[in-house]
Amino acid sequence: GAVAKFRMDLPDISLGSVRIRIAPNGKVGLWLDLPNVTVKELLDERQWFERTLKWAYIEIGQKRKKLEFINGKHHLIEEKNKKWFETYLGKNLKAFPIYGKVGEFTQPGFRANKKLIQTVGAMVEGDNLRVLELCSGSGNFSFHLASMNHHVTAVEVDETSIQAMKKSLEDFENKNLIEITKVNLHGKDPKIKMLFEDKDIVLADPPRSGLGKSLDVLSTIKDLPAKFIYVSCFPESFLKDISSLKELGYELKRIEAVDQFPQSKHIELIGLLELVK
Repeated sequence: GAVAKFRMDLPDISLGSVRIRIAPNGKVGLWLDLPNVTVKELLDERQWFERTLKWAYIEIGQKRKKLEFINGKHHLIEEKNKKWFETYLGKNLKAFPIYGKVGEFTQPGFRANKKLIQTVGAMVEGDNLRVLELCSGSGNFSFHLASMNHHVTAVEVDETSIQAMKKSLEDFENKNLIEITKVNLHGKDPKIKMLFEDKDIVLADPPRSGLGKSLDVLSTIKDLPAKFIYVSCFPESFLKDISSLKELGYELKRIEAVDQFPQSKHIELIGLLELVK
């Protein structure tokens, strides 16, 4: 596979990280997040990049620019979003490719993601619910929930993810059921409080650091959403945020786990909380 091929011909570097992604169509992508001096050394050497480009698409750095060699010269190009991942729609969980970059955050694999989507979807009980989705990313949960006829307000701060989701929205049938909003949940944007009002359920899938202080705004809302679904890959922040939600009147009713990270100590947790006070 792609991992074995990459390991057989590792570049001579001492520091950096790599993401290997297999698209729904089988295309291999590599994201290389390396120090600038290391990138320059590899570009000057050129041979490793040229060998690797024969079997993989390469993105480099935090700006995730595409590497190409044209007439013997390298070029780092601002490339458009492509269909590098997929989510699942409806009760039958039909695959729906979504746009993004190789280096963009998504769930780690298709099979575990389908289980994750299925688990979250089963917790969203009811018809035509108003869902507030925090940290929506490129729309992994958004498109599934909208395919089940729920109205989704997708909140994200990363512009790259927002643009990827907007591109995927062009291919989505129920466009009118998704509203994309750019908000920094850790800032002081007055829109944050308004987002929680008149919602039936909140779905949050934050980064490892969790929601933290962004939950403070809930203490100022008179009528909180009846349910809160919390998805986390980091038990420590999960437990801390669940404790904060309990102080607001939520009670943890159900918890599920999805093994998204085989052969590691990490696990994905999904908690369902309901308002009891």
